Amino acid sequence: MSKQNNDTEAETTSHELETLRNLIYGNQARAAEKRITHLERRVEAVYAELGETIRTKTGETGADSAAKLAQVRQELLERMDGQHADLGKRLDALAADMKNQLNALQTKMEKLHAEQTERLLTLQADAQERDDDLRQELLTLTAWLDDQKTSRYTLGDLLVQLGDQLRQKKEEGNG
Repeated sequence: MSKQNNDTEAETTSHELETLRNLIYGNQARAAEKRITHLERRVEAVYAELGETIRTKTGETGADSAAKLAQVRQELLERMDGQHADLGKRLDALAADMKNQLNALQTKMEKLHAEQTERLLTLQADAQERDDDLRQELLTLTAWLDDQKTSRYTLGDLLVQLGDQLRQKKEEGNG
């Protein structure tokens, strides 16, 4: 029985110790447990608030990014429209300049054609005049030669007379 007594005493002592411990440390443990629970709730609340803030900021950043992207896109479109209009004006100016240059070139070509036609007509008139002058000179020379020449019959008669005279002289010289 001593063993049983010892066991009972040990249990009683253990139980008393536990009660004593609860009395001494129980209030502190409960207070610490309450504080820990309160801190855990507070950490969860802060964590939830932080998550919400991150989601909000991320959403705001996304919205800001989308707004900035839309603004940049609009500015780019406006700039492209401006450049397109500027290029259109430049192209129109170049087309007008080219048209003016073509008109000036056509005017020069027409003037050159008129000058060449006039020169050709002048050369033709000069050639015709020279041809007429040469023809007139040839006719004049031919008429003069006709006046100056002796007919064949007259020349033939003169040659016959010359031959007769030479024969007579020969006969006189022989005779």
